[in-house]
Amino acid sequence: MNPAATLAAAERNVFRHLPKSPPSSGAGNVESPASPTELWWKRPFVLWVLFGGLVYGGVSLILLMVEGGFFDVTVTVFAALFIVTGVVSLLGNRWGILGGTILAILFVALFAPFIAPVLLNPANPSYWLAITGIPLLLLVVIFGILSLVAWKKGIAQTPYLASPRSGGGLLTLAFVGFVVGGLLAGALASPLIANLVDAGGAGATIRIVHNAALMTTQEPFSPGSWTVPVNGTVTWYNGDTMQHTVTSDTGTRVAFDSGFLESGATFSFKFTVPGNYTYHCTPHPWMRGTIIVL
Repeated sequence: MNPAATLAAAERNVFRHLPKSPPSSGAGNVESPASPTELWWKRPFVLWVLFGGLVYGGVSLILLMVEGGFFDVTVTVFAALFIVTGVVSLLGNRWGILGGTILAILFVALFAPFIAPVLLNPANPSYWLAITGIPLLLLVVIFGILSLVAWKKGIAQTPYLASPRSGGGLLTLAFVGFVVGGLLAGALASPLIANLVDAGGAGATIRIVHNAALMTTQEPFSPGSWTVPVNGTVTWYNGDTMQHTVTSDTGTRVAFDSGFLESGATFSFKFTVPGNYTYHCTPHPWMRGTIIVL
């Protein structure tokens, strides 16, 4: 018998009797197939944090527009993308995590100039969103970056990403504690600040009323029309709890702009040329008023 054929037959006989290795279950790999139970209840802790932070941010922006009685395209796009990337992140999709992280960074960077003053005024209607949404979006950024760094190793095998009983869980608890503390501070301080702002403005010609940004407010600048002689000075007082501007409409004979007025701030302008001057608030363009110079 051919020795080579005999050796090949012996090898086949040996391999035939070797135990077969069980197929890998893919446990811990967020991209591996999972049963419905594993998909929703056994997701790594970090995916729930990303989902919660992004969806909360999106829903909060929608509520802010509804309560404020306005619609903004940029805010709406951010709200929709937050919700979508939050859901996709929970499914363990790397691109969803990357997209949510980038969105959170962009939102904080773009709106930081508007958010910072709001945090100084608990009576501002946007305070609750700033004090809750911004810390949670920062948490999304931190966990999003950590998840992407640990992706090859597997986020389910990384203790601080896999379980709330870890450093990641303590970090989340600290952020949530800060949010709750900020909300309590705002709830206690808001009525006092609102009353102080509303009581001010003595000597002002025109008052920006409380809740001026609501579209249902009949006269956000009170009075809505004011007559002044040439070389007369008009003073506006922001009696609202949020920022506003006094900005002349395009095409007026003399332009004027107060910039952003904080609660309790005033702006004065001397009119030296006769005519009708219409003006508005830049962030709330439906707030309008008229100055008549004779």
